Amino acid sequence: MKIWLTELLEDYQLIESTEFERIEEEFNSLINDFLCHDKFYEARFYLEFLSKKYYQLKRNDDWGKALITIAKTWEDEASIREQALVKASLYENAIQAYWKVPNSVKSKFNIHAKLSELKVLHREAGKQTLAEMVTTKVNVPFPERDQWTASAIEYVSGKDSAETAILYFAHLVDGFDKSRLVESENNAPRSVTSPLFNTIRFSHDGRKIAVDKAFDEVELDKHDDRLLSKAVEAAVQMADIIVCSDLLPALDELNLQYNINLSMFESLCSVSPVIPSKRSKLFAKGLYFGFQRDFTTAIHLLAPQWEHLVRDILNESGVSTTTIDTKDGIATECGLSTLLSKPESEEIFDENLLFEMKAFLTHPHGPNLRNNIAHGLLDDDYSSTASCVYWWWRTLRFVYTSLFLSSQSDSKSETSTN
Repeated sequence: MKIWLTELLEDYQLIESTEFERIEEEFNSLINDFLCHDKFYEARFYLEFLSKKYYQLKRNDDWGKALITIAKTWEDEASIREQALVKASLYENAIQAYWKVPNSVKSKFNIHAKLSELKVLHREAGKQTLAEMVTTKVNVPFPERDQWTASAIEYVSGKDSAETAILYFAHLVDGFDKSRLVESENNAPRSVTSPLFNTIRFSHDGRKIAVDKAFDEVELDKHDDRLLSKAVEAAVQMADIIVCSDLLPALDELNLQYNINLSMFESLCSVSPVIPSKRSKLFAKGLYFGFQRDFTTAIHLLAPQWEHLVRDILNESGVSTTTIDTKDGIATECGLSTLLSKPESEEIFDENLLFEMKAFLTHPHGPNLRNNIAHGLLDDDYSSTASCVYWWWRTLRFVYTSLFLSSQSDSKSETSTN
């Protein structure tokens, strides 16, 4: 009530400087009392009013100190909370609040060291959040699974050579259809609670990587982004089923029946029209290690090569893949996320392939393999998940598809010439 009355007097310019001094003294007394009793919310209420007033009066030192005190209330509140998710959220608010402190004040109070300390605490709280989460398992009947596995094994069995069997394996299942996934998510029934609450997404190491905001009219223009995110999640979930029910059983059968060696893939990649000549051995080794069930090595080899492959295709199409510093003219290569977001990428790449590259390599709602591998964030377990296996197989399919399309193009050229 005191805040509201003060704001009302301010709106009508009824507060003199001497009167503000009295109000300031009263508010500071209230703030100290609130902080003594751990009433951080109430203290911030008054601190935020004073900080705005100090800024208007150009009392920069007082303004900076008020901002620091606000940040410290978030930090102190986090330290007394027990729930890890709440602690993580409060530490995040503290970090953001400290960032608002002017640079001239930051240096005086060593705020940069404080920010480093809070980031560590925030990361630890994120890890604890994962440990506190309750895992819910739902046993969904899946009678077709055994049939799928049997069909996959039969599909690659009894071929006249290992090369033929690998070709069948590469076409064991189809890739994902973006339009169908988006349409399916658009028509899916909505949860009662999903429009009301934000959904926070954590990585396997406790980092907050995405927030699905509650439904809001302001967010209506982002409806397509929401649908894409949902389609990405659906694709990743389906990939888990495909890997477990089809790809891995078929792969084991291939290794039982055939002698698969590195030279097969070196020959395959050397004639692929999409693989750069100086990258064929890297692609070949990535594919070969997958057949040895060393998916960790396979994905660490293949994911960076996909980025170079995309860059190479865009460059050949006359699309710039660099940014140039306006000061020194230094050219810097764009990352894969930027490359796939270019308008030209939608014209050059097949719609479904572009969707899959985003879904598995760069999108925050997917495994984000490009960034996690580039920054060394995948550990032993997460570098051999179903998403990694799927993308290894998707690379094999991509190589064979490029050869098929190239042979079709050559056949049409010969026919037209004749």
